[in-house]
Amino acid sequence: MPDILVRGVSEKTAKALKLQAKVQGVSVADLARKALDEAAMRAERDAALDRIEALSREMKGKWKGPSSLEMIRADRDRR
Repeated sequence: MPDILVRGVSEKTAKALKLQAKVQGVSVADLARKALDEAAMRAERDAALDRIEALSREMKGKWKGPSSLEMIRADRDRR
């Protein structure tokens, strides 16, 4: 597993992280790892949402078939 070294963290931030880690009963490294994992997941999610929005803009107005409402209505009327 790769290591990441973060330099230049303010004294205030370091103290806050140490206190939070102590309160949660975990190490500062565990706390930092969790924060980095969550940030990476948010970044992946945001990138996926950006791709979905771009595809949606690209496809807007290109669908020539019935709307989803019309398809649902037709399906219900068949029953």
